[in-house]
Amino acid sequence: MINQQHKAHGFTLMEMLITIVIVAIMAGIAMASYQSSIIKTKRKAAISTLMEMVSEQEEYFVNNKGYATDLTNLGYANTGASGDPYYIDDNGNSSTSTDGIYKVVFASGATTRAYTLSAEPINGQTKDTQCATISLASTGAQSTSGTETASNCFR
Repeated sequence: MINQQHKAHGFTLMEMLITIVIVAIMAGIAMASYQSSIIKTKRKAAISTLMEMVSEQEEYFVNNKGYATDLTNLGYANTGASGDPYYIDDNGNSSTSTDGIYKVVFASGATTRAYTLSAEPINGQTKDTQCATISLASTGAQSTSGTETASNCFR
């Protein structure tokens, strides 16, 4: 009698399950990394807007011998009355409170010699707990309210 072995072709159920688990783990890691990248990109848009506002404040200072006391003096239309926050979208453009990712708040000092610009995360950007609110002052000081240092957030 001839010994004939039948060799099975294909994958076993165990091999398929192991493959699915590995792919699921890799997808989870990739998704977390992707979401972190999106948050950082949106943060950079806010920082860019703040830097632009600082530049315009300095130009205003040169022309008027003092800093602007309101964002409307710099050409930024607030959503309501003077002193209301200015909302920006993920491209750094003007937005509404429902579509925006950051609320830019302007605070001037007792005189026109000092100011602070802050971008507070709103809507989906509130997931940015590393930097949270980012601020720039007329002195050049950078600060954040999150768990990360300001120097790391402004990189």
